[in-house]
Amino acid sequence: MAVKEILMFSLNLIIMAVGILLIVCGVFIITSEIQQLVTDISTFFHIIGIVFFAIGSILCLLALTGCCGVAIKHNYILTAYIAIMSFILLIEVTAFITFYILQTRRQKEAIAEIKDSMQLYHTDFGVEAKWDFIQNTSKCCGIDGPSDWMTNGNFDDNRVPESCCEEGVNSCMVQSAYTMGCFRKLGYFTQLEFTLSGVIAGILFLTEILGMVVAYWVAASPRPANWDKPL
Repeated sequence: MAVKEILMFSLNLIIMAVGILLIVCGVFIITSEIQQLVTDISTFFHIIGIVFFAIGSILCLLALTGCCGVAIKHNYILTAYIAIMSFILLIEVTAFITFYILQTRRQKEAIAEIKDSMQLYHTDFGVEAKWDFIQNTSKCCGIDGPSDWMTNGNFDDNRVPESCCEEGVNSCMVQSAYTMGCFRKLGYFTQLEFTLSGVIAGILFLTEILGMVVAYWVAASPRPANWDKPL
């Protein structure tokens, strides 16, 4: 097997690995806990998660196609690979740029909607259940901290929801509550998702461009007699 064919295999294995990472990121974004409190950001995150999952799945199939094109020595498959990869690269660039532009605006909208939901804690059982679930599972309290319940949640006398404290605490107060806010804590993981996605995107774009260059190199090189025979 020629060096360029080995390189083609290697690049496509990297593309497949990145595709799997995108699938994992997509599932993680779709199931993010913060979505439970915010309807708008939930829809946004679901769309982004689905896009990540779809692109990752397509990349895995495309990488497999590229490897098959070299393995079975069929030039038409490599030509189709180059054309589809170019189209996918254009979609990815557009998707990632849109994702990062909208992320900041959606975050501000999310904070405003979460603050509004705190006002409904005593009157809406669904909102109360969602807040309690997030605060219990994430070991956090309020948006930026327990004092948020005093200003946004109609709590007084330094009291906060019972879910803000460890189990066994008789009366949950600001002093005994979890100190870290839920948006800050979950936002840390969300920011980690964004950073990881950016790193993956950079590696992916570079690998895809190299993959197309090598695929063109393989397709344009003088071919042995057994290339392009019927499968």
